[in-house]
Amino acid sequence: MLIKKTTFSDVSFKTIPFAITDMGRGLIRCNVNFLGMPITFLCTHLESTKACKSTRQLQIKIVINEIKSIDGGVVFFGGDLNVRDDEVSFLESHFSDIWKLSGSPANLRYTWDMIRNDNLADLAGKPIRLRFDRIYVNDKHGKFKPIDFKFFGENRLPCGMFPSDHFGLFVEMQTSLD
Repeated sequence: MLIKKTTFSDVSFKTIPFAITDMGRGLIRCNVNFLGMPITFLCTHLESTKACKSTRQLQIKIVINEIKSIDGGVVFFGGDLNVRDDEVSFLESHFSDIWKLSGSPANLRYTWDMIRNDNLADLAGKPIRLRFDRIYVNDKHGKFKPIDFKFFGENRLPCGMFPSDHFGLFVEMQTSLD
């Protein structure tokens, strides 16, 4: 997750290592002030592979506990969550999925798409498509609305590879501060 620090004031960062991880994962928390409104950005790379579902669920609970410690404002949460669709109900009870708020565009569903992205040679061309990368918002007062949601990193580099085996997410939000 990238933010432009000059857009905000009172910017502070904190890294929260996950106590439960075999892959060195953790959570990055960035607190900012935007025109008098506190905003928290949370970014993570949750445990990979289908076999690590229970560890990911515990990591998501740590994220939810971190959210509960936030006193007011808007919270954005995202990253390479490695979740499958059947793993997000607990998460979505605390957040709104920005992809869904953007109308669930079918062409922007799969951020890890082995049909389109051949960076992982052993999986290239296989019909494996998942929405690992997600961005959520917890905005109880409805101050932020997505106005643009798209992928980046869909073009090959001069070396012939994509920048990553995942396509990145770009989200532009509109705000109404009343």
